[in-house]
Amino acid sequence: MRILVTGGAGFIGSNFVHHLVEHTDHVVTVLDKLTYAGNTASLAGLPADRVSLVVGDIGDAPLVDELFGRHDAVVHYAAESHNDNSLSDPRPFLDTNIVGTYTLLVADFEGTPVRARLGSNVVAGGKDATVWLSVLNPHNCFYRDEELIR
Repeated sequence: MRILVTGGAGFIGSNFVHHLVEHTDHVVTVLDKLTYAGNTASLAGLPADRVSLVVGDIGDAPLVDELFGRHDAVVHYAAESHNDNSLSDPRPFLDTNIVGTYTLLVADFEGTPVRARLGSNVVAGGKDATVWLSVLNPHNCFYRDEELIR
């Protein structure tokens, strides 16, 4: 299966990409804008024959359309996630979280339909983080993604 992971160079997205590589034989394309939250180092060490990076914006409809046409499933983690930044400049949050997500939905409805999963950019922390981050916990977004991919 060919899987597109948006925001795959961010914290949650890159962990999901590593999980896919470790537990499946799927080929993964990461679409990431590489803003303050994305980092190519988070994808270091992954096999080049199974993981590729496309630096781009989920709001770029021609790019999204082209990528959707080459993939069987999409897992969407791209988001502006440091919400305190929205107080001084909400525009990037509107562009990515709303317009970008809308662009992905339009590509799915108007183009080649793929199986899609809209992820969460909520990070669990605190003393119970290991319980919430367990892949086997159905409250964890990775659990649902793994079920989708199987």
